[in-house]
Amino acid sequence: MARPLSEEKQVAILAAATRVIAAEGVGAPTAKIAQEAGVASGTLFTYFANKDLLLNNLYRSIKAEIAEAILADYPEHAPIQARARHVWDRYVAWGLLENEKRQAMSQLAVSHRVSRDVMEHAIEPLAVINSMLSDCVDETSGLSGLHVAAIMTALASVALDFAARDPAHAVQHGDLCFAAFCRAVAKP
Repeated sequence: MARPLSEEKQVAILAAATRVIAAEGVGAPTAKIAQEAGVASGTLFTYFANKDLLLNNLYRSIKAEIAEAILADYPEHAPIQARARHVWDRYVAWGLLENEKRQAMSQLAVSHRVSRDVMEHAIEPLAVINSMLSDCVDETSGLSGLHVAAIMTALASVALDFAARDPAHAVQHGDLCFAAFCRAVAKP
């Protein structure tokens, strides 16, 4: 009879995958992930049948964490600028605390190894945010909520990169990049 899978080992594998992918990208070998997790390669494949399954699970896990951070106390009925600022502030705060996860997510988000289906399901909890972001732009611009979310994520990444290099001015970097986001997507 097979032993039950340990949630502790699964968490260790996902944490190791986060660190390795953040440092080396999605092309990093699974043997390195297993070593970083402190498990045998065969054990990694007991939890995740193949590398694509591991990457898809990691993407889903990080995206769920981002959604949880952003949606906490989301002011659904506040003016749009306040809602956008809430999303910005929560994402930047998460990114400051979880830099490796943010870097791993950047790699995973552009990887062909993460399925479209997983990506689409992972953003479902953020539907209210994508709707709000769609409302930020003029309908004739052709930008969807997903486009605006990508612009926001890119500018937040700039703010986070500057904050990492200059922590004493992290707030100012965040404010400057949020102002740039508002100008980029503002209705005429």
